[in-house]
Amino acid sequence: MRRIQRATLELSGSPQFALISGILAALRHKIDPNVPTAMTNGVDVIWGPVLLDRLNPRQIAYVLAHEASHSFFMHNQTAQRLYQINAEIAGIAVDQVVNNLLAYRDWE
Repeated sequence: MRRIQRATLELSGSPQFALISGILAALRHKIDPNVPTAMTNGVDVIWGPVLLDRLNPRQIAYVLAHEASHSFFMHNQTAQRLYQINAEIAGIAVDQVVNNLLAYRDWE
């Protein structure tokens, strides 16, 4: 959890992520061995421990920014109809939106 908190502080203090800094501060973090990667319900970020152990600090920050962006765009609410039609494709679509946004950030 300390590594997640460090990434939260790093992102929150960055001008690039000022728009989602409030969301970063409000997100709750949980670790669940049944989660293979990471996910959010809009309020909680649930981390898979295997993934978390493999990530370096920059990668943790990226995943955190990714999940916080889903909350920012309210994907759990706005894409609900798409999830009902085809959950897999809806998940890919909302991930693409977030990844396109983050691709323009300097991660070096």
